[in-house]
Amino acid sequence: MGTIRLALAFAALTLPLTCAHAAERAEAGPEAVKAIRRGDYAAAAAALREDLARCEAGKPKGDECLDLLVFAGNFASRAGDLKQGEVHLRAAIVLTERVFPKDHVDILNAYLNLAMNLQLQERYAESEASYRKAAAIFERKPPDNVKFAVRLYPELAAVLVAQGKDRDAEPFYRKAVVAYESASPPDPAKRAAFIEQFAESLERQQRFADGEAQRRTALGLYEGALPAGDSRIGLGLALLGRNLMGQQRYADAEPVNRRALALLQKSQPAGDDSINTAINRLGVNLYALERYAEAEPLFQEAVRMAETMMLPGDPQIPLRYVNLATTQMALGKYKEAEARLRSTITVLGWSNPVDEKKLAEVEGLLADAVAKQAQASAAKATKR
Repeated sequence: MGTIRLALAFAALTLPLTCAHAAERAEAGPEAVKAIRRGDYAAAAAALREDLARCEAGKPKGDECLDLLVFAGNFASRAGDLKQGEVHLRAAIVLTERVFPKDHVDILNAYLNLAMNLQLQERYAESEASYRKAAAIFERKPPDNVKFAVRLYPELAAVLVAQGKDRDAEPFYRKAVVAYESASPPDPAKRAAFIEQFAESLERQQRFADGEAQRRTALGLYEGALPAGDSRIGLGLALLGRNLMGQQRYADAEPVNRRALALLQKSQPAGDDSINTAINRLGVNLYALERYAEAEPLFQEAVRMAETMMLPGDPQIPLRYVNLATTQMALGKYKEAEARLRSTITVLGWSNPVDEKKLAEVEGLLADAVAKQAQASAAKATKR
């Protein structure tokens, strides 16, 4: 295995080249192989550049240097030198388009490698263009390898989402779901994690019912593949509960949120943010059902955890305060609510810049709490 094939096993960003001429291609030298084996990607990239220079010095007429170009590009990217990686990967595209007929699998793979490099550079529009070229080749002449689809479609969806194009991403999410279903060996947990990404995209579009279907599919996959106490099941339940609340189906959401909280409390370390979020969400759920007395202790616990585990300027802290204060006002505990709202104003003042809109909302709640206390005092005085 002392060849460039070994490089693939260790660190290629994508799939191997599959040309019929592969036996004629130049291979990685011993220094590159040694660096790959010890996980030194910078040294591997440097050695591969030297191997590539020797190959190109021979003035090859065909694809003899293609493997070295691709792996030099991918290892440079793995070493953090994305710009140098891009140079090699663009050269690989030029070479494959010169040497191979249209829609050859190695042209597809060259565009796929470049797209991933550009994605890592957060140059999403350029990455999208490269992924779309790979997708067009794949769909005209699909290779007999589902791994291309499993790598191509999810990443194309991801770069579209990164540009705020959730609706454009949907068909590629759906194609990726089909590809994951065909993957061998099957990986239900990985498939479920991807379906959750699809659900998130649908929910960003306010398509909660569609998102719910995907959430339930993902949860079913987790429950079928993982141990009963696995945290991923708890997190999947929590996201399903959030989805149901987004549809204002609070009665349906309550048992889901309770189960999520119970599972996360068993599977996650004490004080984990997922537990805090689950406690707070269940409180919001109960508040929406007008069960304020049940919601209050949950919000109190969420506040305690936030103050203990979060940094002082974390924006979640004032949100937890407001949830507790509004619940206390619903219970007629105006004095307690006033104290909590004054604390909220103090915390909001630590932000830079201050969220003036949120500050005005809290000041309005505070004025209401003070006014309610005055009304209550006046009513008592009248009774006397």
